[in-house]
Amino acid sequence: MIHAALSFTPDTLRPGGRALGRRVANMAFLRAAVAGHAGRPVVGYGYEDHHGPEFLAAIRSIDAEAQARWLLTSQVEELAAQKVVHRLDPAFQAEIWARAWAGVGRYSITAVAHTVFNHLQDLARLVREPVMPWDALICTSQALRASVTAVIEAELEYARWRYGAKVAPRLPQLPVIPLGVHTSDFAAVGGQREPARAALGIGPDEVVALFVGRLSLMSKAHPGQMYRGLQAAARTSGRSVTLVECGWPKTGNDEEAFRTGPALLAPDVRHLLVDGNDPLARSRAWDAADLFVSLSDNIQETFGLTPLEAMAAGLPVIASDWDGYRDTVRDGVDGFLIPTRSPAPGFGKHLAFAHQSRTITDDMLSWGAAAATSVDPDRLAAALSELIASPDLRRRMGASGQERARTVFDWAHVYARYQELWGELDARRRTEGHDAIAPRSGGQVEPFTAFASYPTHGISGETVVSLRPGAAFAAYQQLAGHALFPAGAAAVATAAPLWTLIEREPMTLNAAADAIGQPLGRIVMAAGVLAKMGFVTLDIP
Repeated sequence: MIHAALSFTPDTLRPGGRALGRRVANMAFLRAAVAGHAGRPVVGYGYEDHHGPEFLAAIRSIDAEAQARWLLTSQVEELAAQKVVHRLDPAFQAEIWARAWAGVGRYSITAVAHTVFNHLQDLARLVREPVMPWDALICTSQALRASVTAVIEAELEYARWRYGAKVAPRLPQLPVIPLGVHTSDFAAVGGQREPARAALGIGPDEVVALFVGRLSLMSKAHPGQMYRGLQAAARTSGRSVTLVECGWPKTGNDEEAFRTGPALLAPDVRHLLVDGNDPLARSRAWDAADLFVSLSDNIQETFGLTPLEAMAAGLPVIASDWDGYRDTVRDGVDGFLIPTRSPAPGFGKHLAFAHQSRTITDDMLSWGAAAATSVDPDRLAAALSELIASPDLRRRMGASGQERARTVFDWAHVYARYQELWGELDARRRTEGHDAIAPRSGGQVEPFTAFASYPTHGISGETVVSLRPGAAFAAYQQLAGHALFPAGAAAVATAAPLWTLIEREPMTLNAAADAIGQPLGRIVMAAGVLAKMGFVTLDIP
């Protein structure tokens, strides 16, 4: 059984640091690797000699008796003896070119894609760099694999245009292997329910919905529709509902939005903010919860660990039908998947151009896409109402998810899939290995094309938009000026004339664009934002 040499830098693998998703996933992977080595030295590699002791410290933080060996990326012969090297992010160009000088058939290279929206250029370069069919970019979800494929196909099209010839490069494998969870870490969740609730000031009859993760509008999950859904469910069920948001704000605007937003959109729901970087507070939040909610709408997300952790904890999950969430949560079995809508491919070129010309940041790019992405509000309210009203359903779905986490997603099973892949790649390399090197080029894809696989539906010119009952323009103006919608997401210059039109009658966005005299892309984005705010209904054929 092959154990790959593992890449290491303090940023991508740092025990005890802030609980960023990729670091949590990488440390969890390393735990599985240490266990899988069964006493044999774990081989790490990197660019700097002084990272070797830090790698050993990371290994020893998991198992005080574990052994480690350190190699440099430039030590091709030593890496070749490992047969496979594995990088913990998708940027494996250094490994590819270091190997090329000694022969691309010397060993296999694998990498795992966590967040890829800011690695599109790295993905595009796979078409022209000396990566081989005995290499692999591991995708954590089916949606991510589709996105990677879209980027590669766009780069191939560029190459055909640029060079005027048929381009058929050798490409890496794109296997789908999910992230995992150490289910034993969550086996005791709920065992301290009463003390946890007492510490948080939660009564025995309150139904607690939990969100865990970064409190970031631009780079994680916008909470507005979750607030509205819980408000509707609280009124429908007649139950006392508490929302616990366990995380930390990324910016001052995030702090204001998450602190004041619930009172604006969910006045009948009790709201508690818990510091996600405090282990005791985080543990109490898990213990106190009855159900878990995560409505990711962001292209920075590729898999989503927290719904899987909630399943391991025995909590039913309400999640957006988005990226890797749909690979983990079975709708109607472990919880509910809520359909999502975002602009169809082609309507994000302005975002791609602004990002490429560096007039907007990574966060502004992801927010530009997320601002026009929404979940089905009626389906969300119905799912929340059903779970809030039925303790039996919560227990049944929670038990189903817990069993699925244990039998499918525990890291012991997931790491075994890595080892199977490494063995298959090594066998292919020994059969097909040679020294060919591919040419280089460049490219970038706008977000709604690259991530077209994420939403359930695409908003296009054929989409029919109508005002929801009770929608008031004054309420839109209030929300448009609130911290929940930063960076001009709700452009009044487009939203106002669109609102005037659909006050008369529903219409397609094509018809609205013609009537207003603005580009269809602006109308599509405005409709997406208004849907996210909860003021319009989108009928997508």
